[in-house]
Amino acid sequence: MKKNYLLLAVMAFICSCFIACTEEQSAIAQLEDFAAELEENGDNYTFKDWSRASEKYLRIEHELAKNNDQYTDEELKEIGRLKGKCVTALAHSSALKLKSTVHSIGKQMEGASGELKNAAKELKGILKKKGNK
Repeated sequence: MKKNYLLLAVMAFICSCFIACTEEQSAIAQLEDFAAELEENGDNYTFKDWSRASEKYLRIEHELAKNNDQYTDEELKEIGRLKGKCVTALAHSSALKLKSTVHSIGKQMEGASGELKNAAKELKGILKKKGNK
């Protein structure tokens, strides 16, 4: 009877180790897939897409943190590399969007400046006419 309990305890321990190992690897695999997704499609993401991506990254980060003390040095290096890819994709996309926004604002300012110049000329003309009366 004691042998059965011991065998059952050993089997439970092995199963829990297997499940923990699977969870660790699953979080790394999720991060790897996520980094690839951002690299491939991040430039086309909308603000809403990036918001969802940020939430997903935080969920993956939470899963990674749960098992942080169980990762090997090599796994930790890989996690860092993958996180770097995610941050790089975000920075690249942000830079492209910023460039586009700055360009758009610049063109709008050019248009506004032209209108203000025209309005100033008209105002000068009106003031000259009133001054001559």
